[in-house]
Amino acid sequence: MDKEYILKVIEKASLKTYAVENFAINEGKSLEEISCHFVIGMGQKFQSSNYAYYLQEFVRGDDFYSVLKNIGLLSTEDCLFYTATIILILEYFAQKGIVCRDIKP
Repeated sequence: MDKEYILKVIEKASLKTYAVENFAINEGKSLEEISCHFVIGMGQKFQSSNYAYYLQEFVRGDDFYSVLKNIGLLSTEDCLFYTATIILILEYFAQKGIVCRDIKP
């Protein structure tokens, strides 16, 4: 099966307007360094004079919050799996020196 990709388009002017230009640059650098089975990393990045483009692998399905909202309580086995997965991701980030500021289910 061929891989599918998404293209995240960011208007450079909006980054300056909201004073998040450095955040976006650091996010791109962090995504380039990620090579973890549980995290979607950066495929390629491009830019024009007005836009920055991040090409990432497309993963079908909902985010974790939507899954929890739809199914309600997790079974003990599922809870253990997701907890272990999150711990592995956080350990991986710590080894890479990546700080997570916005973790949510």
